[in-house]
Amino acid sequence: MGIITSCARGAYTFGLRGNVDFDNVVEYIERLGYAVFFYTDEEADRLNDEHGCNAVDFRKTKAVTTVNKGQCFYAVFIHKRKGHSSKNELRNTVLHELGHILLKHLEDIGEHNRQMYETEASMFVEIIEQIAQGKIKAQIGAAK
Repeated sequence: MGIITSCARGAYTFGLRGNVDFDNVVEYIERLGYAVFFYTDEEADRLNDEHGCNAVDFRKTKAVTTVNKGQCFYAVFIHKRKGHSSKNELRNTVLHELGHILLKHLEDIGEHNRQMYETEASMFVEIIEQIAQGKIKAQIGAAK
């Protein structure tokens, strides 16, 4: 079993407690110590000013997770509209960011790892979906 599947099973069973609805996913991220912000283009400049995330162009991204260990600031920023035509798509974006957090992608964010990390976070979402649909067993150590 791969690390992504193992991580998804753990998140589904212990963190999400078998509930993958939008509010529960956001609550789980907050329990992990991350602030979760939802924003529009009109709010992007204020976010940059308030949180010192000048390296992020909030108008061009639908989601980003950031860590500033020096200031003990851990946050997930989700654009309210960009790329989200349904609440399910918005939930999947939040799950994708949860994947980045749990898979420790924020520890080594070199450009050479970016595409691999995006692929892994997307796989995390797919596996969570398969577990929720009963296609993969949720128990840790269970066979497919």
